[in-house]
Amino acid sequence: MHNFKSQPIMGKAILILTYPFVFPYHIQEWMRERKLKRIIRKGIADACKDPQGVTAEIVNEASCELRMIYGK
Repeated sequence: MHNFKSQPIMGKAILILTYPFVFPYHIQEWMRERKLKRIIRKGIADACKDPQGVTAEIVNEASCELRMIYGK
């Protein structure tokens, strides 16, 4: 919502009226992103020690999903 001030009045009204309906979706996506970051942060040390292990594969999948879906 960084461009909220530049929206016309009708655009602001639509954003304000539809926000409660999409709020649960935003919360769900935010929690999924946090979960992926936590998986990467907790498993990166083990993944570096054993690059062919199960932990490395889990970290790689989480990293790919974070990069592809969330662009981070």
